[in-house]
Amino acid sequence: MSKKEELDAKARDVIKEREKQGLICSVENQQPALMPDVDEKLTGERLEICVDFDLVDGTTTPCWCSGVVVKVSDGSNIPVPGGRTAKHKEGEAVLIRWDANKDLGCESTLEPQRLMKSKWNPKVHKAGGWRFYRKEKH
Repeated sequence: MSKKEELDAKARDVIKEREKQGLICSVENQQPALMPDVDEKLTGERLEICVDFDLVDGTTTPCWCSGVVVKVSDGSNIPVPGGRTAKHKEGEAVLIRWDANKDLGCESTLEPQRLMKSKWNPKVHKAGGWRFYRKEKH
């Protein structure tokens, strides 16, 4: 193995270890610097949304869940959860088809999700954070 190949292999190992420790996130680093517009161009895009999951011990933990954008709010087409007739404002939310996740016991569902500017690709992973889905490369 050449010195360059050896250095590259060591660097990949360091990155993997830092990722395991939660110090870095390669998916976070693959995101565009600017938040995309929440408009029709998002239809068909795969997103990840950070969701709090309840654990058996009574605590919660943030977890990134992925799905496909089916529709973008136009002010009349995506209801606000719990609201009788209220609808999300134009460009405020999407209708997302969540991927099934057997490990978490989640089935594929279709739900509205508000996409806030302040929660685009967050450095601290908290509920409501959102970003494009990127398959990690190792």
